[in-house]
Amino acid sequence: MRRTISFALGFWFVTGFLPTAVASDQSVDDDHPLLVAALANRVAAAACSLGESERDHALLPATRADALPDGYAPPDLVPIASAGVPQRGSQQLRAIVIPDVLDMTQAAQSDGVPLFVSSGYRSYAVQVSTYRYWVGLRGLEAADRVSARPGHSQHQLGIAIDFNFGSLGGFTTSPAGLWLWDHAQEYGFVFPYTLASIARTGYIFEPWHVRWVSRELSMLMWQEEYQYSETLAADDYVALARSVLLEGSASATTACERVLSAT
Repeated sequence: MRRTISFALGFWFVTGFLPTAVASDQSVDDDHPLLVAALANRVAAAACSLGESERDHALLPATRADALPDGYAPPDLVPIASAGVPQRGSQQLRAIVIPDVLDMTQAAQSDGVPLFVSSGYRSYAVQVSTYRYWVGLRGLEAADRVSARPGHSQHQLGIAIDFNFGSLGGFTTSPAGLWLWDHAQEYGFVFPYTLASIARTGYIFEPWHVRWVSRELSMLMWQEEYQYSETLAADDYVALARSVLLEGSASATTACERVLSAT
């Protein structure tokens, strides 16, 4: 079913833009372990498309609760200008993301919608400055809802993007915002911070922020309607895939062979 997010602007005016929310550490759907296990296998099977050498990078957790490994720096960072990806400033992304982001921005352009990267890779040091800025502007509690603490930002992965960043309401209901919401999953991108996931993630709704997970996994998540779920946010799907493929005793290749044969 096709839904849009044009209702979001009114929501934010009513609730005061920064709702009281904390990151949830609740387990995912404890009452239905068999359903979760079945979903985890399907999610892992979709994530197998990433390839063994890529899974550990693309499926790294970066949430309020989960920090990236100390000193993490993504491989294969490239300037996106060299690939012809529209941008503001001078942005970098991982090379593995470039084909999909280029396809997506070109498709948007073909539909008459300007879509450009306003923020790509951010180092730990840059995130220190970014987070400090928000703390100074709004105080610690509010800053934690709009900005990741250093070491917890998905931008440090090199596969997260902010598009056409501006005011929340302005982007949400803009042609770019509506187009991105309807089409991001077709190009391997998901929305980690949705209206439905505020209580779970602890972050405000960010319709301009997407994370790349592969086209196979993003389409599966969209079909599961993660974007409207209060229980399973995008990062929960990433965690499910990682738990099956990378955190057991078997190798990722063996785990993929098992889940692919079962689906």
